[in-house]
Amino acid sequence: MTKSIVTIVWLIASLLLPGRTLAQSRTLEIYWIDVEGGAATLVVSPSGESLLYDSGWEVGDRDAKRIFSAAQRAGLTKIDYFILSHYHADHAGGLVALSKLMPIGRCFDRGDFIEPANQKWRDNYLSVCGNKRTILH
Repeated sequence: MTKSIVTIVWLIASLLLPGRTLAQSRTLEIYWIDVEGGAATLVVSPSGESLLYDSGWEVGDRDAKRIFSAAQRAGLTKIDYFILSHYHADHAGGLVALSKLMPIGRCFDRGDFIEPANQKWRDNYLSVCGNKRTILH
């Protein structure tokens, strides 16, 4: 009888522990953000870490504001990881404006090979990510 009571008390206590409840309440969240071209995607892990893939256009900070709004809806105060697919206006354009709205942690890209016409987007990317950048091979 005593063993049964101990087991029941342990079971009830383990179900009521806050850490256990929180671990089960979060799911992987994926936000596709309409940036009218580059299709920025925000991923929030169950642990709360965030990853943003591309940042849309520069157009009047429109896309940076859309990404920031999605991040706020997800409960974020920063972007932990940013991945830039390539140095084109519809993928890198919103990064500078977004970095003024919220901190951006580590950055990942595919290196410095670019078309001369896209030098501006590489320069903008490096202005935000230059000292926290990792080149993926």
